[in-house]
Amino acid sequence: PAITARGVDYLVEERKADAIIASNDIWAVRFIQELRRRGFQVPGEVAVTGYDNTDIATVIDPALTTIDQTHDRYAEASVNLLIAAAGHSEENASEQIITLTPELVIRDSTKVTRKRRNEEK
Repeated sequence: PAITARGVDYLVEERKADAIIASNDIWAVRFIQELRRRGFQVPGEVAVTGYDNTDIATVIDPALTTIDQTHDRYAEASVNLLIAAAGHSEENASEQIITLTPELVIRDSTKVTRKRRNEEK
């Protein structure tokens, strides 16, 4: 889409960014496609990461580094809260504070980047 082209124009061409952190895996894949269309090496010149850890992260080449939101833990915590709210637990559901931490899944799209083309030391 045009928005990824504008993003690459601004972030990579103008601001000389060597990494893009996309809001989700689909956008990360779109950025990889646009970067490659322009001749950039991913991750050689620009690293890209997404956020979701969806199936597309493992089928794109290079495989996408992403943040896994650990949906299985969200589901388990939700069920436990429902059980507590239904009165089948000694814990009061309304008083529980649950913190779930996402996990970084490192794949090939963020290998160490080399010096960008047309740049001198």
